[in-house]
Amino acid sequence: MSTALFGKDSITGSNDPVVITNNALHMNQYVWDTATLSWVKQIQSVSTGVAADVNIVNASLPVTQSGTWNVTTAATQYAKRYDQVSDTLAYLGDAAVGSGTSSSVWRIQRLQFTTGGSVTITFADGNTSFDNVWDNRASLSYS
Repeated sequence: MSTALFGKDSITGSNDPVVITNNALHMNQYVWDTATLSWVKQIQSVSTGVAADVNIVNASLPVTQSGTWNVTTAATQYAKRYDQVSDTLAYLGDAAVGSGTSSSVWRIQRLQFTTGGSVTITFADGNTSFDNVWDNRASLSYS
């Protein structure tokens, strides 16, 4: 069995497919690159560029759909803001190009880094809506 599921990840902007081949789930994983301020594909081997697989064995996962699913093919361009507050805290925001930082049109993420190298990402107001003010990022509620 081979199936390709196409869609667009709302966080990374990735259009990469998820592929199921021989009962194995193959998917691309992205990590935040603080040098380029962008999501980059995590690979298992730099020399081969091969991504790691997620293997699900003897699992049954029900999938339901309600309403309409919309998959867009055109990539939306966003203005980006990044504020590295400390070694363990940063904020990432995106909004339509040309948006002012005092307008309520920003999707804001809080990135909390640990000394072990992991990062916890939470969203302002606990959602991915474009309805926050970038200038107020430090005082917003995140979950």
